[in-house]
Amino acid sequence: MIIGFANGLTAGFAIVTAQRWGARDLPGVRKSFATSIVFSIVVTIVLTALSLLFLDPVMHMMSIPADIYGNAKLFISIIFAGIFSFVLFNMLSNELRALGIHGHRCSS
Repeated sequence: MIIGFANGLTAGFAIVTAQRWGARDLPGVRKSFATSIVFSIVVTIVLTALSLLFLDPVMHMMSIPADIYGNAKLFISIIFAGIFSFVLFNMLSNELRALGIHGHRCSS
C-alpha cells in the first residue's frame, strides 16, 4: 500500500512537468521538477516515520506468530528504511517519461 501510494504520488508530480514541457515552458519545467524533488523528500520522510511508528500495531493486526515476530519486524523495518530509494527511483523515472525520454536498446 505504501509503495503504491508513493508510485502514484510521483506519477502525479510528473504530470505537471509533462504539461510544462508540452507548453515549452522551460522555467516551469525546472520549477515543477524542483517542486517534485522537495515534495518527494518530504513525503518520503513522513511515510518512513509513519511506517516505522505504526509497525508494531500493524504486525499485531496481521497476527504475526511470536516465534518469527522479531525477524519479521527486522525485515519489514529494512524494507521501510528503503522507501527513500524507491521514491527517488520512481520520481526520476516518471520525470524522464514526462520529458519523453524512454529507455532504449543499444544495438550491437
